[in-house]
Amino acid sequence: MTTQRWILAFCLSLASVFGTVELFKTKEIQTCEYKPINV
Repeated sequence: MTTQRWILAFCLSLASVFGTVELFKTKEIQTCEYKPINV
């Protein structure tokens, strides 16, 4: 089934996007010398 490949590709792209956003957020916090909230 090609549907599984589509879902996998979608999840991978989504994960990479979220990872980049999180990386950008942490960089912004570090530059502003803002204390990050530990979850």
